[in-house]
Amino acid sequence: MLAQRLGEALRLRRDSFLWMVTQPRASGDAVLVVAGVFVVWYLLLRTSNLGVLSELNSLFGGVVSFLMAWVIATAAYWAVGRYLLHGSGQFWSALPVVGFAHAPLVLVPIGAKLLGLALVSWAAAAGWAMLMLAAGSRVALDLDQERPAIAAAAGVLGWFVGFFRF
Repeated sequence: MLAQRLGEALRLRRDSFLWMVTQPRASGDAVLVVAGVFVVWYLLLRTSNLGVLSELNSLFGGVVSFLMAWVIATAAYWAVGRYLLHGSGQFWSALPVVGFAHAPLVLVPIGAKLLGLALVSWAAAAGWAMLMLAAGSRVALDLDQERPAIAAAAGVLGWFVGFFRF
């Protein structure tokens, strides 16, 4: 079910965002998406083999950092959409939308490590995440056609602040 919903969200299907806003388990699934993206990053970008405990410590710390960046990105996305753009919706309904929008970030380590295109992969991942956030903001924040891009940009900027802060 998670893979199906993730695939629909990546294709920007409205039904997947409606599901995220209405289903209580969507936030739990979003946690799995965020943690899964970090695991891919960790496996592809790690540079040395550490001891088992050090590996687990690094893995756990990285997952926590990604989760913190997710919350900060959601706060920026929701606050801009709700208060600056006069949308509606609750913070908790925006949380799974931003979590699922982490999925394109798997392009970063793949592009950087395997293809040697770090900047291109960052741009592609951020662009796709913005498209997902814009599509989700029509449901989660009840924004009209002109305003979703602003909320999406706030979400991506919030993620970068959280990512580089933690």
